[in-house]
Amino acid sequence: MKNEKIVLSLSTNYVSHWTIHDALRELYQNVIDRSNEEGKAEWFSTTSESQNGVELSLGNYSTELSKRTLILGETTKKDNIKAIGKFGEGYKLAILVLLRNKLKVEIHTGDEKWTFKLAYSKQFDTKILTIYIEQSEEVTTRLLFNIKGISSKMWSSYSQFNLNLQDDYEFIQTRNCEILTGKRNLNKIFIGGLYVCPYSGTSLYGYNFNSGVFPLGRDRNIIQGFNANWEASQVLVDASINNIKLLNHVVDNIDTDDTKYLDTFLNSTNAMTHALWAKFYAQYPASLPVSDEYEKKNMQKKYMNGNFVIVTSKELALLKQSEEYDFELKSLEKRPPAPTPTEIVNGFYDKHLKLMSADLKKVYASELMLEAINWKVEE
Repeated sequence: MKNEKIVLSLSTNYVSHWTIHDALRELYQNVIDRSNEEGKAEWFSTTSESQNGVELSLGNYSTELSKRTLILGETTKKDNIKAIGKFGEGYKLAILVLLRNKLKVEIHTGDEKWTFKLAYSKQFDTKILTIYIEQSEEVTTRLLFNIKGISSKMWSSYSQFNLNLQDDYEFIQTRNCEILTGKRNLNKIFIGGLYVCPYSGTSLYGYNFNSGVFPLGRDRNIIQGFNANWEASQVLVDASINNIKLLNHVVDNIDTDDTKYLDTFLNSTNAMTHALWAKFYAQYPASLPVSDEYEKKNMQKKYMNGNFVIVTSKELALLKQSEEYDFELKSLEKRPPAPTPTEIVNGFYDKHLKLMSADLKKVYASELMLEAINWKVEE
């Protein structure tokens, strides 16, 4: 086989905002997606360190990389809901960024070795991404990305943003997510173990969502606040069923963004609903929650023996879902309805009938009783 040279019209400055972190994320994403896609293509990651820095070997077993994937936009992951990347750009852009930062990159696939350079193009009068393909001395049964020259400091920093490199990270497993309970990953959002963005607001935990939970753009670094809050609330409710420590932590801290939509996923029999009520009732015995002074006054007019406490709208929505709230509400004694103006006039008439003259009786019957129908009682 003859050696080949492939030129991609990617300028050195393309995706200029990407860092080495972004590039490494893309390569990890590529091998993880390939593993999910092909099933048997188990992925691996190893490092070695020398005076020249950290060398990363990253790839998949029992698979190869087609030269067709060097075309921008070419991907096999477009319809794979489990894949993080779908745009056919990731690993090419990652290599560009690594080269721009003076790192050395090789790919070993099948019987080929691909090396990459930012080589000057006379046609475009600038440096562009260039791939040199040569036949390897031995055929490999794995796909290997080899990156050399990563500084120890950079590698240590990146390891904090890739859960696959954290052997001891703490988490609680739910159906679609790992709730990250350690301080190291607090307020971070990951997808498939790869860091995406900080939590856009306040959160009790960090979250590692399964691939496919969120739609992501090319940069894979933004998740809308609503989506994060919605999904986080759901996984917190799911986890609270079997984890009393998490349940108590959530109950004691329900003013964060990741608890914003708890009421959507709770029901009257959920353990968190009961725990929230128990906390409220311990603080305010024989009381019911209300939203504001207006509702408090209305409840006091409606019930004779009620004690009402103003809480936040979020807390009220959660407390009203509990069985205990309904029980306490039904136990209150309702005030008898206030008499209407007509009833008051008729009562006065009946009580003083014997003392009234014929003319006064006539006035009551023909005028006053009829007028009373239109009167209103001032509250």
